[in-house]
Parts: sequence; structure tokens; C-alpha cells
Amino acid sequence: MWIKLKRRHIMSISISELENQLKEATINNTVFFTNLPFLSQEVQQRLLQINQDVEIIVESSQISVQEEVLILKGKVSLLGIDSLDAMFQFMIVEEQVEFIAKIPVPDTMPLSFGITELALNNILIEINTNTQSNEILKAILSGNVNLEGQVINLTKDLLVDKIFSGNIPTFSLQSILSVLCGKNIQIPGISDLTIQDAHFIINVSSTNTSVNLWANVNSFGRLQLLTSNYAGSWEYIAILSLLNEWKFSSISSILSVLDSLKFKEPKLTISSVTDSSALILSEDSQEKTISVVEGLYFSGILQMEGLGLELLRVLLKISEIPIGGLIGQNPANTKFEADLYPQLDLLGVTFNDVGLVLQVEPFIIGIQLSTIVQIQDDTLRFNGGIQLQQDGASYSLTMPGKWEKPFGLPMLDIENVLLQFQTNPDPKLAVAGDISFGDDLFVNVTCRFTSSGVPDTLIGNLNGELSISRLIKVFTGITIPEGFLDISISDVSIYIVASPLGADIGGIHYPFGFRAHGQMNAYGVEATSQMSIQENGISLDGQLTPINVGDVLKIYGETMEQGPKVLYRATAEEPFLFQLEAGIQILGATLNTHILVKQDGFEFAFSERIFNSFNASIEAEATGELNQGNFYIRASMHNDMIEYVNNQTRQMLKEITSSADSNVSNKQTEISNVEQQLASLNDEIEKRIKEINDAIKDANEALGIKEKEKDAAEKILREAEKVRNRAASALKEVKNKKNEIKKLLRNLNKQLIDARKIFDPVSQARTIKRLVKDIADWERELRKVEDQLNPLDALTEEFKMSKRNFNAANRALKKAQKHLNNILPAERDPFIIGKQVVKETLSQQIELLRSQFGLLQVFARKAAQVVAFITAQGIESLFNVSSISFEGNIQSVGAGQVSLSMDVSFMGGTQNIELAFNFQDPVSGIRSLSERLVQLLS
Repeated sequence: MWIKLKRRHIMSISISELENQLKEATINNTVFFTNLPFLSQEVQQRLLQINQDVEIIVESSQISVQEEVLILKGKVSLLGIDSLDAMFQFMIVEEQVEFIAKIPVPDTMPLSFGITELALNNILIEINTNTQSNEILKAILSGNVNLEGQVINLTKDLLVDKIFSGNIPTFSLQSILSVLCGKNIQIPGISDLTIQDAHFIINVSSTNTSVNLWANVNSFGRLQLLTSNYAGSWEYIAILSLLNEWKFSSISSILSVLDSLKFKEPKLTISSVTDSSALILSEDSQEKTISVVEGLYFSGILQMEGLGLELLRVLLKISEIPIGGLIGQNPANTKFEADLYPQLDLLGVTFNDVGLVLQVEPFIIGIQLSTIVQIQDDTLRFNGGIQLQQDGASYSLTMPGKWEKPFGLPMLDIENVLLQFQTNPDPKLAVAGDISFGDDLFVNVTCRFTSSGVPDTLIGNLNGELSISRLIKVFTGITIPEGFLDISISDVSIYIVASPLGADIGGIHYPFGFRAHGQMNAYGVEATSQMSIQENGISLDGQLTPINVGDVLKIYGETMEQGPKVLYRATAEEPFLFQLEAGIQILGATLNTHILVKQDGFEFAFSERIFNSFNASIEAEATGELNQGNFYIRASMHNDMIEYVNNQTRQMLKEITSSADSNVSNKQTEISNVEQQLASLNDEIEKRIKEINDAIKDANEALGIKEKEKDAAEKILREAEKVRNRAASALKEVKNKKNEIKKLLRNLNKQLIDARKIFDPVSQARTIKRLVKDIADWERELRKVEDQLNPLDALTEEFKMSKRNFNAANRALKKAQKHLNNILPAERDPFIIGKQVVKETLSQQIELLRSQFGLLQVFARKAAQVVAFITAQGIESLFNVSSISFEGNIQSVGAGQVSLSMDVSFMGGTQNIELAFNFQDPVSGIRSLSERLVQLLS
């Protein structure tokens, strides 16, 4: 190690001047270094501090200058070590004096590393000043030690506390603890760790000997280690500040259940000693007091999320809590604990001795609690806690015994009572228990606490069915009443209301007492229902949805939008009752009535004006589902309709019988008119048939002419074709000859052009003359050949003309044929077809009229009997009806079209008549009745 000194002077100085001053300070080869005149008083004092207030003297000194460096060599005594070879180098830097002293120590120095003594080797003392630094003087002692085969460099600042510091690249934590403590160290609950990039300090103070070390530990985090002497024994405290991604399973797979928990500032403390006030040095050299226990200890701030901790976060209104505990040699026994509150007030309930426990096997997060709950006038005592497990939360805050007669209701007790905790959507407490409904059927009911006040309602649900007979047997003292109809409700909700004023739940008011709500589906009635369960019996009220059966039946409640009400009473004081209170629109009448529910169906009765016409007494019965509306109607008409039928029928009989003869005459005239129309129509059809036949005849004649013209043209074409074909062969030879001559002429003309290029005039002239003569000869031959082609062309043109004439004749024939085809025969002619339809209609009309004529003749003969009766006995004795009724399914009679059953007296005889009658058109019914009465006469 080297220590470097620099000194600042006000005035500049040269090396030679500095050399002279140094020589002047030398006496008998001895230099009193701490008294040199060019050293400041402050530097001199610090040099004395380094040497424990002993003056530094250089003996056997030698002075020399090398390249602007003044060198002083000699022997010095420093730090209690005599005769050390020292060398001082003085330089002028920026007009300032600066010097470096390097003093090697040849011997080793003992150094305590915990309990283990090491030898400090290669010791070097370096002292220097620095004019550019705030540190006037620095003095460093350096060396190295051998730590289990690793050479570790150490330094010590001679001007401050007696502390050595050094760095270790990598080392076993277990091994370094063993070295420091002088014994074989096994880290409890964890395998050996490897430290990296470690920095350590050794405090060699006689009052506080200790070793502090800071290092990185892969996959764990930052290590802070203190090794110190405790009453003669070297002990250690190691604190691992863990990484965010660190998992408990890195210690043991048994602890993996804790991996999903989140902690802030997680730490592992490994300590060989228990100390409530251990003093530990941080990396920024700040001392703090901590409490440690022997072993492997985990600590951190638990975040209240995951594994059901949300329940505690909302319930206890805390988002995090400090927690810690030892991790033993057997990780399964690990348990972390935290104290929450001595008392906890939650929604008006005070809990005592509240603590949190986190256990590994079996994995449990638990809260221990005890409390007294006051609900209305009932006092309930609870002990136990909440356990959050991997498969959910369990509650063991239970009340011994039963909750007898809750809210003063004598008919029931609540068993298995416990205090529940709920968090969503708001924090809630709830008292829950089971009500026995007999035959091992229990319903869990819950009484919830909220911030709004003391709970006043127990609520429960049953997925199955609950019968009235079961409720009577279990909760009342009555016997089954006469005529009792047992019903059940499903999707049951149980309400036990404590307040005499009742309770409002979900916008619905519930009276005081024991109530069961659900869906009733019995005897064809399907309705939402509410039951009141009392000692003296069961009362049920329900509400159906409106029932509409087409336009013929509406069953509703207080308004058309509401359904009818259900009334069910099985009590000791009143007869059994099961009925519906309903508004009904039926047979054109609107009324309020009671629909009785019976074993085999429904029934109701009323007397009203129906179809806005007549009064009637109605009885209605139905089977099956009420919402199907399968009512069978029986109606008995009142006197207003009987009088109407009597009066109108007598008048109608008088009218139809008095006009019978004129009706026969009118019908005969109508037949004659139609017959005349039919005769005129036959004339039109015959005229049209003649026109069609004449047109077909003319078209056939024209077609024959065109066929002859086409045959003649075809014969001429065949002759021309034969002549042309014979000439065609000769024509081909002549054309070939013409082409050969043209090819020869082209060759001769080319030779003539080439001949003009011959250099010999004589040969050129002779060649040209010959070629000119040959060309002229072949041109004459070509003209002869072309003359032979002219007659052949004429034959071709003659053939083409014959073909055109044939095609024209053929087109004319096809046109004549098309004209003939376009003439429709009489059986397909639209005019005739239309007239035939009219003719058929008129024929049918005549047939119908003749039939009617016959009937009118018969009716006229019978009408004469009626007229004679009226003349003889008067109109009042002619007809009388004594009763009118009808019945049928509501779908068939509901619109007013019914089959009336009437007991009548006509012309002295009595009979029962079934008459199709429409209440919307009674006159038609009276006419039908009157005509039928006359027709029944013999």
C-alpha cells in the first residue's frame, strides 16, 4: 500500500530550493520529518496522529534528485515498528509541493477475524498529501490475508477508527461463519448459501470487537452479517433482505403453500443468539438496534390478498400487517403469528383478543376471536375463530347449545349457531344456524349485521319443496282441517322477522314472525306465494300472473297488469279455504269473483249481462292448469232474452209466411232471366267456333301452295348443284395450272433482274433476250387459262341463285305453317273458354234457383198453415219459448257464437230445439228459428 502527501505553499518554489531546505534540515544524516519547514502545521499534527504522537525521524538519510523529483531515503520507526526502509518523493506540481511516502513492512501482522487469528502479509504504509482534495493528508495501511485458500486484500485508514475493510469475491456463508465463530456452523432450517461481491469491516477496538459483512446471495437478496463476541463466545446474526420474487419453496417444498402470499420487506434472520437489543451496522455506517431470536426467523409485512385474505382485509379494514415466526428444522411445524388488536369493534360487535396465525401443515390462516352478540332481546355467546384454508374459509366461532325461541317465537329453535363473516360487496357479520323442518330436513338461516344497525331478520333458502302438511305437523298444534288440500312451495326463502313493525328487504315489506316464501305449483295453480307460520296454523297468500285465453277469457288481479291473488287458510279458528280473488272478463262481461280451488279443478259462478245483450246465470268449471283456461261454461238465460225471442219470432213468422207466395213468383222470374242469358251466351260461342274453323281452312290452303313452290325450287337447286359439281373438278385443275404459271413467271422475272448484273455485255444481252421471250410466252398461256375460268364462275353464280330461291320458298312455307299453328282450336280459344265458364256458372245458378223454387213452393204450402192458424187463433198463441240455455268450452262459446237449447211451443205443439245463435247478430238467429219452425210442419 502507498500513502501520498501533498502540501500547498503560498509562494512558488523550485526543486533546487526545496533540496536546499531539506539539506539544511538534515543534521548528522537525520531528518526530523514532522518538523520540515515546508510542511504545514496541520500536516505535521496529522503525521503525529498517525504515529501515535511520536515524532517521525528519518535516520541514515540520503537525498537525491532525479528528473525534477527530490528523493529522501532512510530508516524510520512507525506504528511501533523500528527500522523500516522508507522513501519520500517530493515534486512540484502546479507550483505546489507534493510528496509520497512508501513504507513496506517486511514482517507479518496478526489480525483477528472473529475468533480466528489471521496473518496480514505484504504490508505497505502509504502517506500522501493532495492539494486538490479536501483531505489534507491520507494514510493507508494495506495488506492481504489467506482465507481458506483465497487471498483477501485489506486496508486500514490510519487517521480514523481502528477498522480493517476488505472484499471477498465469493465464499460459502456456512464456511465464513465457521471461521468467524471458530466452530462448525450449520445454518438452521436452510442449506448452505454462497455469498458474492462481499464487503466486510473488522473492528479491532478493544471494547467492541466485531466483524460486519454485506454481500449478495443469489436468488435470495442482500445479506447483512454481524459476528461479535457475546460473553466470551463468538456468535452471529445474518439478515437476508429478500428479493420480491423470492419464494418460500426455495427453502423447502413443504413451504410452497406460502408462495402465493405477498409480503413487503420480507427478511430472513439467521441467528445463533437471542438478543432483544442487538446493535448492527448498516451499509451506510448507521447503527441500529434490532431484536433477534436464535434460529431461522422470517419477518415481513403480509399483504391481505390471495388465499382468502381479502375477507380479513375487508372485515378488519387493514391492507397489511407485520408478521413473523421461526422456520424450524422441520418446515411443516412453521407458524407465523401477529397480534392485531386487544379489542376489535366491527359493525357494533366487540371482539376480544384478536390475533392472526399462519400455519403451514395443515395450511391455515386463522383469526382467534371471542365475543357476545346482542340481537334484539337475545344474548348469544361465541368462541373460536376464522380459518382460511386452500379450499375455502371455515368458521369455528360457535355458540354452545341452541338458540331457543328466537325473537320470542315459541314454535321453533335454531341449532348449530355460529358467527359468520362476509366481505362482498360490503363487510358483514352474520349469525347463522339451522332450523329443523322434521325428517332430517334442516334449513340454514342467517341474520346479517350491517352498518345500518342491529339485525332484525333471519333469512334462509331451501332448494327443495316444503309442504303445508309438514309445516302444520312440525310448527303448529292444530290437526289437519276438514277438506284440506295439501300444497308445496319450491325455491323456498325463509324469513324470521324480529321487529314488531316488520322489516323491509329488497323493497318488500315483511311482517313480524316466521314466514316462508316460494313458488307454488299445485292443483293447476302456479304462483309466487308468501306463507305465515304460526302456532294456530298456516296462512298463504300468492300472486299469479294474468291469464289470457285468446280474446275470450281474461283472469287478472286488482288491475289488468296484475294476476289474481291466492288465498289459502289452514288454521284452527276458520274453515279451510283455498280460492283465488280475481277480476274476470268472460262472455263479454267484466266482474270480480272468487275462483274456488277444488281437488279436481276450479269453479266459479255469476249472474251478469253477457255479450252486452241479455242477462244470464253462469257456472264455470275447469280442470288441468289454470293458465290454460280450459273452463266449461253452463249458461241459463234470463227472462229478458225469453221475451225478446218470443216477440221477435212471432213477428218474424208473420212476415215470412205472408210473403211466401210472392217469393215463389219472384223466384220463377229470376229463373227465366238467367235462362235468357244462357241462350244468348250459346249464340256467341257458336259464332266464335265458325270464325275459327274458317281461319284454319284458309291457312291450310295457303300452306299447300307454299309447299308446291318450295318443291319446285328444290328441284331446280338439285340440278344446278349437279352441274356445278361436274365443273368443280375441271375448275380445280385449271386453278392449279394458273398457280404454277404464276410461280414460273415470278422465277423468270427474278432471273431477268439478276441478268442485268452480268458484266459481259454480249452474255447479258443474250440472256435478257431469252428471258423476255419466255416471260411473254407464259403470259399468253396465263391469259388462256384465265379465259377457261370464266364459264366456271358463271355456273357457280347460277347455283347460288338457285339456292337463294329455294331458301326463300322454304321460309315462305314455314311462315304459312306458323300462321296455321297460331290459330287456336275452339277448345283452346280464350274467348270460348271464358264463355264456357260463364255458361257453367249460369247452368249451376239455374239448377240452384230451380231447387230453391221447389223449396219455396213447399214452404208456401206450409206457410199457408201458419197464416190460417194466426187468422183462426191469433198471433199470441202461435209461438212461445219457456227456457233458453247453452253450454260449451270457453274457446267455442266465448266469442258469442253458441248452440242454444230452447223449450218451445209452436201451433199447439211443444218441442226442444237446438239453434246456432250469434249474440252479436240476434236477428239472424230469430230468422233461422222462424224458418226452421215452418219447415218442421208436415
